[in-house]
Amino acid sequence: MRRPMRSSRRKGFNFTGSRHQQGNRRRQRRPARRNSPARTARRTHVKGQRWLLLTRWINLSSGKRQELNSLFALNRKLFKAYVLKESLDRLWNYRYEGAMLNYLQRWMDQLRWQRLRPFQKLAEMLLNHLEGIGGHLELLPHQSAPGNGGGHQRKHQMLVTPRQWE
Repeated sequence: MRRPMRSSRRKGFNFTGSRHQQGNRRRQRRPARRNSPARTARRTHVKGQRWLLLTRWINLSSGKRQELNSLFALNRKLFKAYVLKESLDRLWNYRYEGAMLNYLQRWMDQLRWQRLRPFQKLAEMLLNHLEGIGGHLELLPHQSAPGNGGGHQRKHQMLVTPRQWE
């Protein structure tokens, strides 16, 4: 058998509504951190800037560069991610596999303390596909020796359709 409810008029106890209503009142009394005016201004400035962030720095006009710099002033983590994205472009310009691996290791060292989970996943994927990246280096046109003309094209054809050349 249940005990009868005690009086809610005890000292220091003021029962007004259910526990959900009490929780809502507590949330309303809390200072509004999430929807502060400064935060909403930053969010509206960042929103809609995906094109600007995905565009390479070289291809931006001076006005767009200033806009991007003001965006970076608001969000340092975004700036770090953009710099890492821009620097990864150099990975595909190496002629030798050892130099490329050295650069990738240094890029991953820069990434280590940034706490950017998508970039960490990208680094893991690049490590898992090192053979394919090394194959890309073999197919680069600037790799061919002088006097070989178009030897890299035949090599590329052999890699694409190996059964034709057997």
